Amino acid sequence: MVQKPFFELYGTVKDGLILLAGSRSLLSASIAQLGSGVSLLQNEAFRSAVDVAGQNVESNIYFNYRQAPAYLRPILKPLLVDQEELVAEFGSWTELDLNLASNGLTLNGFTYATDSLNQFVSLFLNQSPRNIEFPDHLPSNTASFIFFGISDLISFSADYRAFLSQQGRLASFESKLDSIEKKYGVDLEQNILSWMGNAYGVCITEPQSSSFSNETYWVFETR
Repeated sequence: MVQKPFFELYGTVKDGLILLAGSRSLLSASIAQLGSGVSLLQNEAFRSAVDVAGQNVESNIYFNYRQAPAYLRPILKPLLVDQEELVAEFGSWTELDLNLASNGLTLNGFTYATDSLNQFVSLFLNQSPRNIEFPDHLPSNTASFIFFGISDLISFSADYRAFLSQQGRLASFESKLDSIEKKYGVDLEQNILSWMGNAYGVCITEPQSSSFSNETYWVFETR
């Protein structure tokens, strides 16, 4: 029996560019794209990312959220694949400047979103930067974390509802809140908004098993 190669790579040189792809069809599509006269620079979000890219760095990395799920699907767990639309709806483009050091590397950059509230990072268009101090208090076995700063919690909450509405998920969100209120007699949303401060995030400590569920924590700043 002939075993299929774990990974296939096809390549060519076109107009001074080296093109590499995982299939012949994708390589052919890339060649056709070069001759179409349509450039990615016509995409406003991508052009904005290119304009701020660092010049004196080892590498510039560009990440397209809309196309990301197709590439991430083969390496993600089934549970995460079911949530892949969250990746596609996070933003438009991210540009990262890669710098190498003797003991590691750093990635710094920008993420762009459309002006309308149909992408998650658009929720922060009406917010001002905040000084986030959470990393000073994280345990030493932290594996990963992400934090968000919010200057106006009330407007953020309203924009989040608008975001859910545009995604067709507002009814499900409100149904879950109503279920909690009927069962426990607590308006969970208003209860949290009454004491929540201007920053929140998620921390994952190093798991002892393949599951992250018991090692994941929400962290909130309080008023």
